[in-house]
Amino acid sequence: MNNKKYIYTEFVLLILLSISQFFGVTGANLGIVLCIICLFCLLPEKKDTEALFIAMPAFNMFSYSLGKTSLFYLLIILYSVKYLWHKNFRVNKRKMIIFFLCCLFTITIQDVEVWVKWVLQFWLMILLFNDKNLDQNFENIIKYTSVSAVLSSIVGYVMQINGKSIYTRSYVYIQDAGSTTRFAGLIGDSVFYGQFIAVLIAANLTLAYRNKKYTMFAYIASAIMAAFVLLSFSKTAILLIAVEVTGYIVFLIARNSNNRKNIFKNILLIFGVWAVIMLLYQYVMTHTDNILIKGFLTRFSANDLWTGRTSIAETYFEWLSTDWKYWLSGMEYSQYTSGIQNGNLLITRAHNIYIETACLFGIIPAIILLVALVCYFYRLQIKYRVSMMSYLPLLVLAASGISLHGHFEWHYYFLCSITFACVHSDIRKRKEIRSNEINAIY
Repeated sequence: MNNKKYIYTEFVLLILLSISQFFGVTGANLGIVLCIICLFCLLPEKKDTEALFIAMPAFNMFSYSLGKTSLFYLLIILYSVKYLWHKNFRVNKRKMIIFFLCCLFTITIQDVEVWVKWVLQFWLMILLFNDKNLDQNFENIIKYTSVSAVLSSIVGYVMQINGKSIYTRSYVYIQDAGSTTRFAGLIGDSVFYGQFIAVLIAANLTLAYRNKKYTMFAYIASAIMAAFVLLSFSKTAILLIAVEVTGYIVFLIARNSNNRKNIFKNILLIFGVWAVIMLLYQYVMTHTDNILIKGFLTRFSANDLWTGRTSIAETYFEWLSTDWKYWLSGMEYSQYTSGIQNGNLLITRAHNIYIETACLFGIIPAIILLVALVCYFYRLQIKYRVSMMSYLPLLVLAASGISLHGHFEWHYYFLCSITFACVHSDIRKRKEIRSNEINAIY
């Protein structure tokens, strides 16, 4: 079978799975999931990673019924087995040491199911870190994942308007309109949906900056995904998308400034951006009765824009400081999710990835991990002079961590893999160019 036919077949199966889940046909759900797993077994090595990321946005659909434990974990196990088989069960020693140490620090979670799921997700990220297949096929992977994300968003929207979605726990109260459900796609949470899309848009803009041929797809996919994010009423996501689009435009202007022939492009770009901003401003001012605009005005005009996160952070800091064990190992999952009362809401997560990292690994191990990552990418930058645009997805994910947790959420380590690969793929491409130049000389 042609490689592209594998991809098209997977998309067809995912669409069929969406239809089956919509009508709640449990037998068909399991049958289609089994077909996807069988297809995955037949895939050639170089297509495994693409297929895994294509299926990823539909993670919560991989069950006999929505809301049940996802069978996507079987795909992760299968991918790991195939990966190790092709590598003759040889894995980078540093990766294995980091993996086992992290497992050791987190074993204090004391919840077997949560820990096993976390181990599988973390293990996959470790395998994909600086992986040749992911880096070399990064453009295709982002393209296919974006298409899958759009499809899953459409499915999520159709389910929501038909009362079929189980992800209706988050609302925004709009004056004169009552409570409106915040859109969550198939991710399961409106805020995490916004984070997921923001990172994907950043990856698309990075690829558009690198490759002009990718520009049209990146713009169209990003626009569609951003439109769905509006339905989530996520302040974090909207701010992140605004910042990354601004960053992209600034980088384009800076690059065009290096060539006098492109000065006219800069003038057109600046005028175009100004015109769009003015039109948006005019539209907002003249359509304040629009549900979306009302919702965002309500959320951005709230007295506490941080939505109680300050008191949440203070509580978690207090918990971490009460027991010396937390300096060296992770917090019990029951303690981490015991809940903090914030008004009428019971908050059961840290809502900050840096605090959650300390809760998961322990304070000292968390600091070592974060410092090690910063040093790693700093050394890469010194050695390869990577375009700063390649760090955009990583910076977006790091910024989102100020208000969002993620280690125990299924999508988080996939996003980490995307952000890391964005940098590594740039480096691999630079190495290939240098190698070709040397070969041309000799």
